[in-house]
Amino acid sequence: MTWNAEGIKSIKRDRGTSLAEFFNYVVLIVGMLVMTVVLALLVRVQRGLLGIVLAAAAVALLAYWINELRKTVKKELSVPSAMKWSPDILHQGNETIVVGTVPGPEEKVKAEFRNGILEVRGGQRFFEFVTLGKDLKIEETKYVNRVLQVRLRKESVPSVKEQ
Repeated sequence: MTWNAEGIKSIKRDRGTSLAEFFNYVVLIVGMLVMTVVLALLVRVQRGLLGIVLAAAAVALLAYWINELRKTVKKELSVPSAMKWSPDILHQGNETIVVGTVPGPEEKVKAEFRNGILEVRGGQRFFEFVTLGKDLKIEETKYVNRVLQVRLRKESVPSVKEQ
């Protein structure tokens, strides 16, 4: 749970071990197995100094490509951790507007408001909470060019007329 500039709590869900970290280890293990097989075949087929030179070149190339593959897997499968959601919250009279960048696609972006908490979901397993006042209701939601705008209006409490 963190606090933003307006003093509103933002709750973050612990994402645990990511899929990218798992595939990173799988690529590393498979790469080491391939490296071992290539070394064994090169040393067995080509004996002497030439076999050692070829084995060293093969190990260097395999290490390079395994490292590149690990970087690619990590980049493609990981949730952007550098993307810390910090929405702008504007209060205008009886309206509150929450604006922030949310990863798409558009059909996965959703905003729900329950019990004073705005729940925002998006693509790439994006899931965030923003605590607001309980007397609000979502009036309008717009999503254009990765920017989500949620307009909330204070629910009017009907006044009780004295008789």
